[in-house]
Amino acid sequence: MPVRHNFKNLLKMIECKIFTLQSRIIQKENDICKINTELDVIILEQARLDKKLSTLIPSGVLKRTDLFSGIRQYEILLMDKNKLEEKKEQLSIALAEIQEAKKAEEKNLLKINKRNHKISHYTQLQRIHYLRMQDERTDNDIQEVAINGAGYRSKNRHD
Repeated sequence: MPVRHNFKNLLKMIECKIFTLQSRIIQKENDICKINTELDVIILEQARLDKKLSTLIPSGVLKRTDLFSGIRQYEILLMDKNKLEEKKEQLSIALAEIQEAKKAEEKNLLKINKRNHKISHYTQLQRIHYLRMQDERTDNDIQEVAINGAGYRSKNRHD
């Protein structure tokens, strides 16, 4: 019985680890969704900046002050666009790292699930064997009582 108790503790520990890994995977999936949302926002912002930049390009002859103010606005928008590009690149790197970590967690979860299945299968087989042995002992005791009477005890048994 102590061996079965140890296996039960091992199974409980493995199930706890499975739960922990599953919660980590869910957290990573949530992080991936957040980053994808941020990337979508950045892409929309870049499209908006591109549209503004195309409207700032003058067509025809303008006043000198209008031309210089347009150039300054153009430079500001280009700096904003560069900042967005850098942020997009950082988010892409972070996304790749999180996806890699998620794959590693899923791989670990698969290994632990296999181990859990093997151990639980083994313990089920042991329990079935133990119950059969109990049934056989009960049947043997019933046969002994039927053959030898109620007061007879086997010399081989030491209960």
